[in-house]
Amino acid sequence: MAAAAAEHGLAAHAGAADDVGVVGYLLGGGIGWVARRHGLAAEDLLAVELVTADGSLVRVDAENEPDLFWALRGGGGGLGVVTAVELRLHPIVSVHAGALAWPVERTRDVLRAWRDWCETVPDEVTSVGRVVCFPPAAPADGHDPLPARLQGGSFVVVEAACLAPAARSDELLAPLRALAPLLDTFATIAAPALGGLHMDPSDPVGAVSDHVLLDRLPDDAIDALVAATLDAARPPLASVEVRQLGGALAVARDGQGAQGTIDAAFAVLAVALVPDATGAAAAEQRVADVAAAVAPWGHGRRYLNFVDRAEDSALAFHDHSFRRLQAVKAAWDPQDVFLAGRGFAADGSRSSPGGHEPGGAP
Repeated sequence: MAAAAAEHGLAAHAGAADDVGVVGYLLGGGIGWVARRHGLAAEDLLAVELVTADGSLVRVDAENEPDLFWALRGGGGGLGVVTAVELRLHPIVSVHAGALAWPVERTRDVLRAWRDWCETVPDEVTSVGRVVCFPPAAPADGHDPLPARLQGGSFVVVEAACLAPAARSDELLAPLRALAPLLDTFATIAAPALGGLHMDPSDPVGAVSDHVLLDRLPDDAIDALVAATLDAARPPLASVEVRQLGGALAVARDGQGAQGTIDAAFAVLAVALVPDATGAAAAEQRVADVAAAVAPWGHGRRYLNFVDRAEDSALAFHDHSFRRLQAVKAAWDPQDVFLAGRGFAADGSRSSPGGHEPGGAP
C-alpha cells in the first residue's frame, strides 16, 4: 500500500520498521515516525471489517457500532478477526530523515544533549535516542546495507524524521551535528523509505523486551539507564532506545479511540536477542533490569504494543476507558472466543499476552 499511496503523494502512519504487522500495530495504538505530528496511528482508522464471535462479518465505523469501533482503535484486539481496515492517509511525499552515530563511550553525553534538543524541536520532528549493537554483517533483506562503520559495533545513535523542508531540518539538526558524529545519514527520502530508518533486521529473530513510560528524563535517569545498558559484566543488549513522545500523542480530542493519547514524555524500550530457548530467562532478566533502572522516573502506565508477556492490561488505560473496554468485550465476546489479542477476558480478568510493535528487533 505504501508504494501505491506514494504515487498519489500520500502516506500512511506506518510502524517504525517495514516488518511491523499492520493490524496488530493499529489495534494497539501505533507510534511511528510521524506520531508527534499526527498522533497514534489507531486514530487514522476510518472503518474496520471483522468477523465477530458469533461468526458475523461486521463493518464498524464512527456511525455503525461506535462502541466497538472505539474499542478497536487502541484497545488491543481480542474482539474479533479483523479482515480489512480503511485508513486515513496523510499528504506526505518526502521526509528529511536519517541517523547520527557516535562511539558507544559517548552515550551519556549524547543522550543528555539529545534530551535537551527534544525540548526545542517542533511536533514535526519525531526522534529516538538509542544504544544499539549492530550485527557483524548486514542481512540480505532488500534494504540498503548497514554502513560499514556500523557493522559489528556498538554505538549511541539518534534517529529522526522531520516533516519540514531540508533547509529547516538541517537548522534543527545543527546542535546534534555539533557533537561531531562518526556517521550522518540524513537526507530527503521518499515516505515509504522510512521503514528502513530504524535498521531492524528483516528476517525473524527471537527476542524479548521490556519498557517503561517516563514522565521526564533528568540526568539521573540517563545515568541509571547508561549504567544498566552498558554493564560490561553482562552480554550486550541488541537495542535500548528512548523514544521521544509528546506533541500530538499527548493531545486529547473528541472522538478518539480507547487509547487516544500517550501520557508520557519518553518511552524506554530494551530488547535482548534470544538465539535459543536456553537463553530466554537470562535475556528476560536483562531487559527487566534496564526497565527497573529507570522505573523511578516512570508513572506505572504501559503501552500495549511494547508488551510481549502476560501482564495486567489495565495498566495501559485510564480507569474509565478500561471499564468501557470490559463492557464492549462482554457485549461482543461474552464466551471469550478470542483470547489471542492483548485485551482481556469477558469476566474482567486483565491479562495482556503480548504486543506487535518492535523496537530494536522484531
